[in-house]
Amino acid sequence: MSVGYEEPRLTCWFGELPYTYARSTMDANTQWHPLLLTLRGAVQQASGCSFNSLLCNLYRNCHDSIGWHSDDEASLGNKPTIASISLGDTRVFSLRKQPAPEENGDYTYVERIRVPLSHGTLLLMDGATQDDWQHQVGKEYHDRGPRINLTFRTIFPEPEGHRPGTKLRFTPNQP
Repeated sequence: MSVGYEEPRLTCWFGELPYTYARSTMDANTQWHPLLLTLRGAVQQASGCSFNSLLCNLYRNCHDSIGWHSDDEASLGNKPTIASISLGDTRVFSLRKQPAPEENGDYTYVERIRVPLSHGTLLLMDGATQDDWQHQVGKEYHDRGPRINLTFRTIFPEPEGHRPGTKLRFTPNQP
């Protein structure tokens, strides 16, 4: 059974394993639509990476959003690659650099980047992106049409004795 909270967007999950992030747990769902499998193949070919799961987000209008966060759950492994396809209306994808330790979590003067993601855009986040940056799709104050965001990722089983969804880093046993 999924556990969650009211998110300011609609989401669904496809993958062999459940996925926990923030305060939500998405149940395993192996019923991939053939079109999603085709898109996954195209993204894998374009990126040179393989993915075993997909988090889908529907931003219905300018009020739907996702706040500042890093995709750094332990189940994503060390330095995960996430491939994001945007379909529909353009939305601004913002990044902000993690502050230096001596800044005590103060984001006031950190570097920021804003990227408009238009229909058909493929964005890859890899390497130390999740360690060094946070990202968001913020609310906007002018009309926007619907936007679907497909985020392909690789999920690993949670480490033994680990609480799902926490930010502990680990190196999974990979062949």
